[in-house]
Order: sequence, then C-alpha cells, then structure tokens
Amino acid sequence: MPEEIIENAKRSFELRAYQPGNEHAICALFERVFGKPMGKTESLRHWRWEFLENPAKPIAIKLAWDGNRLVGQEAANILRFYSQGKEYLALLIFDTMTDPDYQGLGIFTETAKIFYKDLSEKGYAFVYGFPNANVIYARTKKLDWKIIYDTPICVRPLDTGGFVRERTKSVFLGKCASIFSKKVFGALRSNKTRDTLIEIRKEKKFDTWANELWDKCKNQHKLWAVRDYKYLSWRYDMRPESNYDLYTAWGNNILAGYIITTEINRKEGKIVFIADILADNKVNGVVDRLLNAVIQESINKGATMISSMVMPNSVYKSAFRKKLFIKLPRILMPQEIHFGAYSLDNGLSKEFLYDADIWHISWGDTDLL
Repeated sequence: MPEEIIENAKRSFELRAYQPGNEHAICALFERVFGKPMGKTESLRHWRWEFLENPAKPIAIKLAWDGNRLVGQEAANILRFYSQGKEYLALLIFDTMTDPDYQGLGIFTETAKIFYKDLSEKGYAFVYGFPNANVIYARTKKLDWKIIYDTPICVRPLDTGGFVRERTKSVFLGKCASIFSKKVFGALRSNKTRDTLIEIRKEKKFDTWANELWDKCKNQHKLWAVRDYKYLSWRYDMRPESNYDLYTAWGNNILAGYIITTEINRKEGKIVFIADILADNKVNGVVDRLLNAVIQESINKGATMISSMVMPNSVYKSAFRKKLFIKLPRILMPQEIHFGAYSLDNGLSKEFLYDADIWHISWGDTDLL
C-alpha cells in the first residue's frame, strides 16, 4: 500500500518505503539514470554492502512508483555522529535519482520533503551531503539546505605535467610543468620529523585497535562521524572491490594514528586521495610521519597529485600546510561540489550545525570515492 501520494497536473505517484526485493528495481533505475553500475563493475553487490551490511540500521530509502515502475528515489546511509560527549544518528544523502522519462514532474523535491519529514519524526538529527551543479538549486531553494562550506579540497602537487598537458593541450608546457613540479615538490622527500620513534606500518585491514584510538581522539572536533572499528571495517574492509591502502603510526607499540588512501587514474594522471586521517595529537610528529609516508608512496607510484579534504578548523590543518597541501581553486575542480546539510531539529541547533568550524569531513565521509 502507498504511504503517500504525489499528485500534479499530469499524473500521480505512490511513495513507499523500501521493502526487501526492491533493490533489483533500484539498481536497474540507477543504471538507467547514470549509465553505469553502482560499484566499479556491478550494482547489486555494492547496494547490499551499502545498505544491508551497514552496521547502522534500519534502511532509509523512499521510493516513488508509477504503478509497478520505479521512477524515483531519495536514499541515505545512516551514520553515527559524535558531538561533545553525545552520539546522534544522521544521514548521508546520495543516489538521488529520477527516471529520465519522468523528470520535470516534481518527483525529486516532493519525495525529499516527505522523506525528511519521516526522518525527523523518527528522531534523526540531520541529513548532509555534497550536492553538485545538477541538484544544488533544488537542495537550497526548494528543500532549504544550507551550504556550509565550498568543498575544502586541498591538493599536494607531485608531477603536474599531465594536468597541465591535459588542460593546455600542449606537450611542451606539460614537460616544463613536470620538470618544475618534480624539482620543487620532490624536495620534501627527504623531510624528516624530529620524532624518530614513530614506526609506520602498512596494514591489510582494520582491527579492534581502532576503538582505543577513536576514544583518544573523538573530542578533537566538535562534530564528525564516529570512527570506531565497527564503522571503519564496514566502510573500508567490507566494501566490494575495495582498493584502499591503510598506514598506521605506532609509538612504543601503541597506536598513534592512521591514514587511508585510494588512487584513481584520470586523463591527467594518477591521483591519490586521502580518504581519512585520525591521529593522537598528543604524540609529537605523528601526522607529519603519516603524510610523509603517503607522499613518498605516491611519488613511487608516479602519482600526479594527492587530494585531501581539510576543513577550516581541522586540528590537522597546519600539518597539511607544512607538507605544501594547497586549497584547489574552484576553477580547477573537475566538477562543482558543495558541502551542505539540512537540520531535522532533533538534538542539534541549526546555528551549531551550520557552522563550518565545528565539522570534520574527509573524502571517506562522502559517497564520491
């Protein structure tokens, strides 16, 4: 039975919550809308990981139907957020989609409004996401989202030759840029932290040691997703076709931090993304050592640059600056992306939620990698 009805001058649609088995129609709609599978090679396994295996339950999906045909979806991953001694349930909005044959009928905005109302009644604190140019107007003007910060992407150039060649279409300029960037940015390969007692290890997966580190670090920022073993093992180890590298930092056999990276090959070359970093800032030099390890490994792999998200009040900001990470100008971004949220008025004030200085966000907090 339909939970809600969307009506307009042309037709009506039924809104229903997800029911077991709907994932086949959801995956088919995704591939029809985006022209690619959800995962790297297929959709259904990726969907099951994303929703059925998510340790935070239940599933939060609202579907729009025209008879037996699925024509729209508003979906979110439920995540635990930590803020000043308390945990809240929040949701990452993603995979919003409307069947190409049904666009312009108000399905997107009406489904979202009812979806948010249901979430608010169930006690969730807020929804957040990274709207692009296609949905930014609807999110902010029709659904009252607040853009908290233009996505704070910082990059560490390594070999900009491919990037310059791709943008200018000049082989000569590309070679010049490659020589210059290797000389300038490659000089930091020998940069050593004063604390030589920190050991960097490369791990195959997360373990319960992550819980102890999270307990030490959880008050570093005022609002961020819980980074305990239960979350990290799901987000990175269980993800289908996962290709993440995990580096840990140890002092006297005590875990002091970790950094997670993944790499993507693009026209301008290989880009290494820092999916997440967590470090005990009471241990001198741990962030420096982790970043050094990533920079060196990225150089060895022939990467063109390293990309990370660094929020304005991040406790790691100075370490990233020291390693010559610079904010990427909007004109150079491959696509328009913003960071925004919508308050569901449960536990956190709007004034607090919409303050960029209280957030910690990384690439791993998005659905973009």
